[in-house]
Amino acid sequence: SIVITGPDPAVAGYNLTSHMVTVADNIIEQPATNTPIRVVGYSAAKPTGVRIHGNTVINSPSTGIYVSYADKPSITGNTVTGSASSSIYAINCTAPQIANNMSVGAIGAALGIDTCTGGAMSGNIIEGAASGTGHGCFVGTSTDVTVTNNQVSAVRGSGIRATSTSLRTRILNNTILRGGATALGIDITASATGGTAVGNDLTGSSWPGGTALSILATTVLDYAGGTTSPGHNLGS
Repeated sequence: SIVITGPDPAVAGYNLTSHMVTVADNIIEQPATNTPIRVVGYSAAKPTGVRIHGNTVINSPSTGIYVSYADKPSITGNTVTGSASSSIYAINCTAPQIANNMSVGAIGAALGIDTCTGGAMSGNIIEGAASGTGHGCFVGTSTDVTVTNNQVSAVRGSGIRATSTSLRTRILNNTILRGGATALGIDITASATGGTAVGNDLTGSSWPGGTALSILATTVLDYAGGTTSPGHNLGS
């Protein structure tokens, strides 16, 4: 495993902040324990310039790539298959960018942004697992996160889920294909507020009634589905 961290300021009595951290072009297969790629900072010492790019992670016993307490981390162009938890997860970060990755067969949420301010999940390809209840893209307890232009297929939870008091999540121009066990297409729970869901394509999946779009929070919708007008969510 690759682990990059520093001393805890609360214990060390000083702040040591890492800059320009790059983890690139590694292949990690079936690590025995822990998350294969981890970058871990602290609230008082967030690494900057974190770039995780072009890595391949296979059959992780936990999350494939995990970043916490980092400032504007960039996680791009990675392929993560067969993770026992999430493929890629950013928590307690400022504006994480999770873009152009491929996730296949994650048992948990394939991609997650949790307890963050700003950030985006964009241009990712997500293929679900044969078991578990994982979502495609998950936003929890975060503010101003954008989920856009992702392709999600055959996950077993929700294609895209915003929950846990997430605020102003923007879900735009994604394509979601239902698998036999996919619960919901776009799922914005009652604890989320101020979101936007526009321009998403959920066609070609024969969603049971009310499952293509499950919007329980105050959310801006061009249309609830089933229209061919540009800019609207499409559902069938």
